Amino acid sequence: EFLKENPSPGLIQIQLDRTPSYFDSIRVEGFPSDVMIGKETNTGKIAGVGNRSEKNCFVNGKPEQLGYLSTLRIKEEYRNSIFLVKSYNFLKELHKKSKVKFYLTTILKENKLARAILTSKRAGLPIYESIGFYHTYIISKNQKINTANNNYSVQVAKEEEITDIILFLNSYGKEKQFFPIYTKEDFLN
Repeated sequence: EFLKENPSPGLIQIQLDRTPSYFDSIRVEGFPSDVMIGKETNTGKIAGVGNRSEKNCFVNGKPEQLGYLSTLRIKEEYRNSIFLVKSYNFLKELHKKSKVKFYLTTILKENKLARAILTSKRAGLPIYESIGFYHTYIISKNQKINTANNNYSVQVAKEEEITDIILFLNSYGKEKQFFPIYTKEDFLN
């Protein structure tokens, strides 16, 4: 409910729906994952949330354990408070227990407020550096794909095809910076 009530701002607002299981849905971001929840002291209501995950990815063509920070949502009344600094201090403690060298975060181009705050280099915040743009293509689950005039077809993969799919993705992925390294568990869990 908190995520639905606090979409990312901008021209396109993304409202995260992690149902039916929040924890199952974040597994695609990596494992292990830590979910951080900040609560209002007086009421116990959620004031903000965020995730920290670890994932094997290709960095310069070689496997590397990366951290990924995601789903940062803070109620508007806490955005200019000490809340964010306290959150990142907690994150530093989690980081000390991991082997991750650096983290990635994606921020919508239109979310100027988050970009301004996270790249401000304020005391207590980590140093965010832009490394470029990431384009995401979306096909609506209700959209029908017309393949009649094309030389390809779209179909659901069979379990016996997973090994070939993984070999293809990992071969292709070595050439792409931060591409995830896939295993059978990624598809069968």
